[in-house]
Amino acid sequence: MQKASVLIVDDAQINRELLEFILQDRYQVFQAENGAQAIEMIESQERIYRLVLLDIQMPVMDGFGVLEYLQRHNLLKELPVIVISGDSSDESILHAYELGAVDFFSKPFSPEIVLNRVHNILSLYEHDYIDSLTGSYNRNGFIRMAENVLHNAKRRTDYALMFLDIKNFKATNELFGTEGGDMILRDFYARINDFWEPEVSGRLDTDHFVCLVKQDHVDLESMAAKLKITAQLKGRSMKLYGYCGIYCLNESDTDVSGMIDRAKLAEESILGDHVQPFAVFDDSMRRIYMDQVELMGEYESAIANGEFKVYYQPVVEAATGNLVSAEALVRWVHPQRGMVSPAAFIPALESGGQISKLDWFVADHVHKTILNCYKEGIPMVPVSVNLSWMDFYDDGLIERLVDIFQGNTLRNGDMRLEITETSYAALESDRAGILKQLRGAGAKILLDDFGSGYSSFGMLKQYDFDILKLDMTFTRQIETSPKVRTIISGIMEMVHHLGIKVIAEGAETQEQVKFLRDNDCDYIQGYYFSKPLPEAEFLAYVEKCRAEGRLGQTADPALRMTSVYRKSETVEPDNRLTRREMQDMLHGYRMIFDMVHLLDANALDRIRNQAESEEMLCCRCSNLSDPDQATRCLALQALKSRGEEAMVITVDGTCHEVIAKYIEVDGEPHVLELLRHLKTE
Repeated sequence: MQKASVLIVDDAQINRELLEFILQDRYQVFQAENGAQAIEMIESQERIYRLVLLDIQMPVMDGFGVLEYLQRHNLLKELPVIVISGDSSDESILHAYELGAVDFFSKPFSPEIVLNRVHNILSLYEHDYIDSLTGSYNRNGFIRMAENVLHNAKRRTDYALMFLDIKNFKATNELFGTEGGDMILRDFYARINDFWEPEVSGRLDTDHFVCLVKQDHVDLESMAAKLKITAQLKGRSMKLYGYCGIYCLNESDTDVSGMIDRAKLAEESILGDHVQPFAVFDDSMRRIYMDQVELMGEYESAIANGEFKVYYQPVVEAATGNLVSAEALVRWVHPQRGMVSPAAFIPALESGGQISKLDWFVADHVHKTILNCYKEGIPMVPVSVNLSWMDFYDDGLIERLVDIFQGNTLRNGDMRLEITETSYAALESDRAGILKQLRGAGAKILLDDFGSGYSSFGMLKQYDFDILKLDMTFTRQIETSPKVRTIISGIMEMVHHLGIKVIAEGAETQEQVKFLRDNDCDYIQGYYFSKPLPEAEFLAYVEKCRAEGRLGQTADPALRMTSVYRKSETVEPDNRLTRREMQDMLHGYRMIFDMVHLLDANALDRIRNQAESEEMLCCRCSNLSDPDQATRCLALQALKSRGEEAMVITVDGTCHEVIAKYIEVDGEPHVLELLRHLKTE
């Protein structure tokens, strides 16, 4: 990155030359002999000045006049001024400070004082321009410097803007830790400067970089090789891939932010293509881009005109199919375009920094709808509203949400907050505390799209959640992928041990629903049960469910497969079995057993010998009232049939079902004995 430019304004040439001599090793130094010339140089935009050293007493226009001009044109926020003057009177210095000067030192100059004052002031203003991790420009700094380069360019068509992204970067922090991840980011920035020799380069956020380059520096044939990254740290290595979107400038282009958006759109079009991990912005992308720009231009009026509508997608209890909650989704009903896909306007609003206004619109609407249901006696279920990661940087929105949850208007849990896994991963450490603040205010937090990124389990370790939403990509592979089925089963068991409920998203077939039910999923959301419904239709659906007795959670939590073999503190599974082994053996039983016992080959031999001595017949002996004798009898029958045998017996006036199931453990014959009490009406 080039040296910062400093402008010295003094009518005495000897002073200007002395200051330049002091500063020239560290900074680019430029001179003006009076205030009018200084303003002309600043206005020309030939370069971006980072600091002005300003004399007060000068002909044509004095230093006070320069300060008044900079203050009037709102330039002092980005261009600090240090006053240098032989007039050290309190009146003169105070007036300079009132006009916006940030520091003062008097003539004659001390080299050490000059260097330290200049360094300190530039450091104070550096955060507006510089990315502290890589030392590159941040977004603001890049835009200003790129504007300056293009302002002075003979032909803008000589330039291209590149947007670069390290795919799967989140995984590096899991493998190498934050320190290793930071090292990779610094190395990647160095590669950008080595390979393409950009005029200006910078880091926009996390692993997103941008650079303005001469088009003849962009060799598409070698691009793929340059974007392959091998990260190594402490003897461990990892393959990473950089993706790149390229926008070739037109002569009429002036908006650098717009150029970044176009290059980013090109990068997003790649969709995981490692063979050609780059794309050049073309006419098809231009149409998408212009469509997004047009939608953004209509956004404010669309909210004012009520074009955004809140839809609700039901969430049902897996075991019963009862309606238990809903997710609030926003739809844009455009007067000319009709229904606008969220995929078209949500990314545009996030890119333009306007998503928080829409998120608040939805949250406020849902809150008012729930309160109205209370007032009118209309049945309603808990509703979750989605938050973007950008909402965590909108203090006003967070305060309004906290007020909602801390107030006494909502019943506990009737409104919930849903945030995607990638949103959590994007949060900086100083924002993550807001999650605790919201939970402390009474909000239930849902982790959406679990499993879609590389920080899934890190999220569970780092934050507390009430409900996890399994990403629909898992649900949709239930019927085709044994590995996915195993993963889902493992996730269910793990998060239940953490006290977290699970919603499976995207269920569309009976087979998917059956698998989720059999594997202990708590709730299901998807088109199999219902598509997202407009508010009036949803409220009618809630009323219908109430009328049919299908509203609210009714399944006994003890029916969960993870606790199917425990009825009370006195009933334990066989101590030779792990919890998982017992669950596998009881797979398919959705009931509670009073007794669970595994008989091995030795035990079965003893039962056979005992049966022969007692002349016990291996049949369905319905007259048996001794549960021990009944289970021995059925055990032998199950061993003989290599299947499952069952019977009902009466013990002390109560009915019990006895089940014996043949299984093999490590290739050896075993019989699983089960006894459960039958409730009578």
